[in-house]
Amino acid sequence: MKSIFVSLFVLLFVQQAFAEKYFICYDADKNPKLHLSVCFENNKAVYVKYQGQDESIPLTFVKTNIQKGVAAYSDVYSEKYRGKVTGTYVMTHSGNYDYVKYTRKKDGKVFNFTINHTETISEEGNYRTTPCY
Repeated sequence: MKSIFVSLFVLLFVQQAFAEKYFICYDADKNPKLHLSVCFENNKAVYVKYQGQDESIPLTFVKTNIQKGVAAYSDVYSEKYRGKVTGTYVMTHSGNYDYVKYTRKKDGKVFNFTINHTETISEEGNYRTTPCY
């Protein structure tokens, strides 16, 4: 039993040591000109960048929601821009699809995004390792 725990620990340590940064490109559901790039490290989002912006916006992980009855989960993040919380991102992974729901704090406006598979997935079937924009 002890060797199983040691093996699992070693596997998790190796996995963490070699965890790569990856990016997912998203398109806005209702605005074809609005595109979002999200950087992930260790399977958690660390920043977002909208196409055409010069700077990235850091994210702070809040919690994970597991959806019962379906193979999906959502991670919730706070967006901090220049020291102030300006919105909330809910990033959902379900099967081959990834979604983002952004709620802007100042007016409650909601923006929905869906993964752009063409821009995100490599020929090998992996997420891209370079920024989308």
